[in-house]
Amino acid sequence: MLSKSLVYCFSLLLLWVTACKQKQISPSTDPAENPYYHIYNQIYTSRNQVPPDTTRLRLQQYLKQFPENADAWMLAGNLAYLQADFNLAITNYRNAIARHPSQSLYYSALGAAYNVQNQPDSAQKYLLKAIFLGDSSAYTYLNTALLYIKVNDKAKSLAWADSAAI
Repeated sequence: MLSKSLVYCFSLLLLWVTACKQKQISPSTDPAENPYYHIYNQIYTSRNQVPPDTTRLRLQQYLKQFPENADAWMLAGNLAYLQADFNLAITNYRNAIARHPSQSLYYSALGAAYNVQNQPDSAQKYLLKAIFLGDSSAYTYLNTALLYIKVNDKAKSLAWADSAAI
């Protein structure tokens, strides 16, 4: 069940969107000026305090109103991934990438989801794209090491695992 404050925020948002449409004003992408970002921030900060299904529902409702928020698609992907809904996770990560194609973390998450799905070609493509874009996180390196274990390339696997430890 939605909290009263969230319902209130959605009501204000609906009023604001209606006013923008009447004045032909586009919603600002500046977080300080855009109520959509404030609602997303509320969903994001409460994600560990409410059941995952509640957060997923809030995100679905949010993304219907503001599908331009790549971080919201990433969070939706992470929630789907944690619930082993890998196809939905992949779809959500792709939506995040479509909106913010230079964010390496999105490619890393997509590669990890393909890795779990035993799709090594796709996993490799997206994990290496994340690294090319500058991702040097242990998460990405370890997922790349796991990928190379799956394709029986022990030397590459050890190299990526060593890189993750540095």
